[in-house]
Amino acid sequence: MFKLKPPNWYLKSTIDNIKLIDRFRKKNKDAEVSTEEQLFGFWMDYLIEAAKSDVDNSIRIPVLVLEPNKVLKSSCVIINLGAEEKSIQISNLCVKNMKQKCTQLHDWLFNINMIRSVSSYKRDERCLFLYVHETSDDFQIFLPLVECKKRFHDLVLEKTRDEEGMVSDLDAYMDDDSSIVKFEHELDEQSRRLILAKGTYRVVYAARDLSTRVRIAVKEIREKNLGDVQPLHEVIKLHSQLRHRNFVQYLGSVSEDGFFKIFMEQVLGDKFGLKYLHDKKIVHRYIKGDNVLVNTHSGVVKISDFGMSKRLAGLCPCTGTFVELCKTWLSPAVIDKGQRSYGAPADMIASSSCFQGRILQISPRNFIGAIREG
Repeated sequence: MFKLKPPNWYLKSTIDNIKLIDRFRKKNKDAEVSTEEQLFGFWMDYLIEAAKSDVDNSIRIPVLVLEPNKVLKSSCVIINLGAEEKSIQISNLCVKNMKQKCTQLHDWLFNINMIRSVSSYKRDERCLFLYVHETSDDFQIFLPLVECKKRFHDLVLEKTRDEEGMVSDLDAYMDDDSSIVKFEHELDEQSRRLILAKGTYRVVYAARDLSTRVRIAVKEIREKNLGDVQPLHEVIKLHSQLRHRNFVQYLGSVSEDGFFKIFMEQVLGDKFGLKYLHDKKIVHRYIKGDNVLVNTHSGVVKISDFGMSKRLAGLCPCTGTFVELCKTWLSPAVIDKGQRSYGAPADMIASSSCFQGRILQISPRNFIGAIREG
């Protein structure tokens, strides 16, 4: 019913019928509330909220959160933006956690200074993205009602307007042509596009900015699902504001010819600042040897690909289950707690492995070997 987006009269009729059936259902008052009953209660709350004709001032809202594994998780958002200590709390209703202990994170509390931005989802008017500093993550939240989404969106923008690091113009970014760099590819002796690097789901080409004639790099990722592209463009917008000599500068992005293209500074030299990134409350999430570059002309070390591994993996057809996610490199810090448990320590462990020549991240072979050993 959530996916069908039924009209209000249909929702109200369905809710009344369900309430009538539930009223005459035999119940054991002494029995504990089952998992199924808790899920039933959530969906009743969600449908009742969706059937409202106007938005009240409720601070507890049933929502659906799209997890990194593409599963819609029954959740609850508690908005405390009128209190002295302003915060937003997100809690998942985890079926596994109801039946047995689950090690993954299901509760997040973000003070207002932890919010980095909020934007509307272009493909569903009930949905928004909430970007947070703590793990450089984004929460794709489906609210029950369009008006409810608008109230939440506007309230977050209003309360975070003067916060340091807050970006308030992401909704206009997708329609802004200024982020599209006009460029031409550099060609090799066979008149083929010059490739700088290849990865699991991207190819990086050498190019020149037509307006400045400066060399740039163009990273191309095939778009598997257009719905995953908007947050990627917005992540580029967020990261383009960072300026540091040890970070590859992001210049913009565009969706074109079935590819998501990222424009960035080209680092001349071979492949082989973290403090600046962490001071900005941003986590890299994908530190590895391929993402640490050295300019052989100047000797300056630069870090690239920061903060986008999760969203880029969403465009890759091989990233469905957790075991498939292990086809790319994962920090040990996320194995137990799940994809939303990234933090600064994960970056530090991964960077140590790069510079000390030790593999401290987990490869598919090591992961499967660990399972076999118990």
